[in-house]
Formats: sequence, C-alpha cells, structure tokens
Amino acid sequence: MSQQPIEQGAAFALIIDTSASAAPYLDEARRIAQRIYGLVGVVAEEEFKLFMLGSTTPISLAALGQTGPPSMGQQSRPCSLIAPIMETLAQDERKRSVIIVGNGEIFDLEDWTGNPNIEGWLLVCTGEQSLQRPDGRVSEITAEQAGGDADTLLSYFNWLPRNEAESPRCSRKGGAYEWRVDATGYPLVFVEPLGAYVQLFPVTKPQFEKFISSGGRREYGDEWYERILTLNPRASYRSPDVPTREQLFMTGVTPEEALDFGRWLGRDYELLTAQEWGVCRKWFGEQAALPTPPDLCERLSQDALAIWEMVEGQWLEQDSHPNLENLSLMTQGILEWVVERTGRYCGLGEPAASRLQRRAEDPIRPIGQGRLRNLGFRLRAR
Repeated sequence: MSQQPIEQGAAFALIIDTSASAAPYLDEARRIAQRIYGLVGVVAEEEFKLFMLGSTTPISLAALGQTGPPSMGQQSRPCSLIAPIMETLAQDERKRSVIIVGNGEIFDLEDWTGNPNIEGWLLVCTGEQSLQRPDGRVSEITAEQAGGDADTLLSYFNWLPRNEAESPRCSRKGGAYEWRVDATGYPLVFVEPLGAYVQLFPVTKPQFEKFISSGGRREYGDEWYERILTLNPRASYRSPDVPTREQLFMTGVTPEEALDFGRWLGRDYELLTAQEWGVCRKWFGEQAALPTPPDLCERLSQDALAIWEMVEGQWLEQDSHPNLENLSLMTQGILEWVVERTGRYCGLGEPAASRLQRRAEDPIRPIGQGRLRNLGFRLRAR
C-alpha cells in the first residue's frame, strides 16, 4: 500500500453491501459510509457516488440515513455481485477509487480489480466474514479502522496495477458463419443441420451472474451461489492462468435452473435434445475455427471477448487447425445438460478433467437429477 493525496475533484464510488450475509451489519455499514463521506466526500464533491448493492442508481447522502422496510427479508436481498454497478461506472470513463463496505465474499471482485478505470480499492469489513477469498489482493480493514482522518483512510487503499484495455484479435474479413448475440453479450452460431442458433460456449459464470443480478428470481442469492461455488470454485476471466477450465463455466446447476436462465434470455431459448447435441457436435467438428469477425467483436460483452480469447490463447494454441468443436469446448470442456425425453434430462460431453473411459455421446444421469461439479449447459435458439 502506498498513500496518495486526495486531489480536488478526485472521484470515489462507495458500495454498501445489502446482501443476506451483510444484513445484520447494515446499520453499521451506513454509519461507516457516512463517516467515509465526511472524510473524502467534501473534497470529491459531486464525484463521490454512493450505491446500494443490487441497484445501479446512485443514492444521496440523505437517503443513506434512511432505514430499509422492516419486511425486507433474506429472499429479497441481492446476491453479492458488483458487476452491474461497475459496468455503470465504466460507462462514464471517469477514473475512480472504489470502497466496498459489508460482510461476506463479493463473488466477482477479481473481475474488476485490474479494470483500467479504477485507480484504488478498499474493502471495509463490518462483520466476521471477509469480502474476498483468502488469496484476495485488495486491502481490507475493519469497521474500527475506518475512523480517523482522510490521510489515514487513504493509507489503507490498494493502488493496484491496472490492465490497459487491449483491442480484441478480430479478423479483418467478414465472418464465414451467421452469428447472434444474446442479452448477456455472448455469441450463438447458426448450426445449419439444426436450423437453429447454438451458444458457442457453455454458459459461463459471469453470464449466469447477469441473470442473478437482474433481481427477477430472489432464490438465487448468496446462500444458493455459495453452494454452487463449493462444488466448482469461480475463476475470473481476467486471470492470466485459470487452474481448470470448468471454473469459468456455470456448473452444479439443475435442469430447472438452466431452464430458468433460458426463460430469462427469451422464450426461444431451450436446452438441446440429446440428438441435437450430437448433430451440433458433428457439424462443429467439420467447421474451421476462424478469427472473430469485427462486427461480432463490437457486439460481444467484455467478459465474452475475454473468455473467447482465453480459449483461443490458452487451450487451442497447440492445435494448428482448430475447429468449432475445439473452440466451443464440446469436448475437453464440461458435461452439459440435454433433454433425453420430455421431462427427463441427462449429461453429455467429455470434460477436460475426466478420467472416465466413455464417449462424449454416452449419457450421464445424476441420481435424482442432482448437482455435479462439472455438469453445466448450453442453449439453442430458433
């Protein structure tokens, strides 16, 4: 940590954790936020923005002092994800320092710690659970340490190195395939034998987190997501070295949860049938993996682009002639939920870490249609 002076007009964003794990400490978090504003907000003037987790609309200092409704229970609390707020901050291209006050892990923190628009970071823990994983690199202090003066507060900040934005590696020519981009900014490619678009990659954790953050289904909260991540820990798409590729993808879900995500994307999104999955895999194996066309690059989300480049750079670099089957990770990826028959589901695929002597088309049927650490899904849309 190194101290930097607060300059006139310095920009700050303070996020108050309102998730279930932070709920018992919400009043304390409000008091700390007011205290921090008193230390640096006067200097930052209008460039000090306050947010409550779960909303991308800044709140006023006066609203900060208001208590929430007594009926606000655990089911109505947002999951501990900061991406929606961070994406809002990134839109104005103003470099800021970010302070998060709360309790319990912020699941997607690592996706943003190297963002070029963020100058400094500080976590303030109001309870007994850290806001980051044990290997986290962001400065974290207790509620008691958040007092004092502005210079002391600034001395706690991390001024982390920022990842300068890089231009994606796109082809200068038009694409050979017909593409669609879903509401999360991820690509689908038109599979001619199916007459349908199929997601190029299995659904990723950042992609599913956009559904969780939308607030449409409150059962997808901290407790639920912690259970998922116990099966398959989360790896950031910003990481230069992902330990195992399944950590990028949303696994451990049930078919019903996969269908919930599909309904959120749109009425035409469905799981593939077992037969469709086989047809798609065969067609993918016959198509070359070409560079991303420029018009598609412009439409993809930053996380989708980063994961695409990671697959190409880390996992296809030894293959001189990769095809769409390699790029899409339909093999050497994860297991994927498919419809075996109406109301019945099974898993197909060839996980990268699998030691089983089986073909990708051989079905796996979890007992009770339960959760497996390497069983995720991809969708098709007509």
